[in-house]
Amino acid sequence: MNRSFYLRSLLLGALTATGCAEQSFTALSSPPPIEVSGAGIEVLTPGQPFMKTLRATGGEGVHTWTLVDGALPPGLTFSSDGSAVAVVSGTPAAPTNQATFSARYAVEDAYANRVEFLLTFYLQFPSSPGPLEIVTTTVADPTEGRAYLNSLVARGGSEAGYMWSVVAGRLPTGRDRHGVVAHPRDGLERQHR
Repeated sequence: MNRSFYLRSLLLGALTATGCAEQSFTALSSPPPIEVSGAGIEVLTPGQPFMKTLRATGGEGVHTWTLVDGALPPGLTFSSDGSAVAVVSGTPAAPTNQATFSARYAVEDAYANRVEFLLTFYLQFPSSPGPLEIVTTTVADPTEGRAYLNSLVARGGSEAGYMWSVVAGRLPTGRDRHGVVAHPRDGLERQHR
């Protein structure tokens, strides 16, 4: 029941019971309607952490957030501590049979003022990085006793980084004591002195 209507009813009932012909009273107005900011459409990438804050303005007292229908993508959760703020967070998992999720939620205040809102999530999948390949086809010949710097460049595969190793043959004796630095896209650098 609306708080303003309830208080007016109580005061009118008190006036009738006392038989007073003239009484003054103050009626409290209803709290402003609830509005939710932060709701809408989100584009997610599976495996990438996500967090969205929703904020209810208007209403009065404790705010209760509930799921009306639908579902969040796997890996996301909806949480609220009874305040005007709720959070959707987590790391979305790759779905097996759908890429769009919608969830309808409601927020209600202590006086049963209520509003519903829709959250929609589209899961996008990153494009394939392509097959792993070594782009460098030739390197300069080293000269004994002189500094040597050459780069090997790879592309495709995982962008997390590359691990390089000698599969056949070997580097000239004593020439790889300075180590290896592997960078995605930039390739491998080996310096000899």
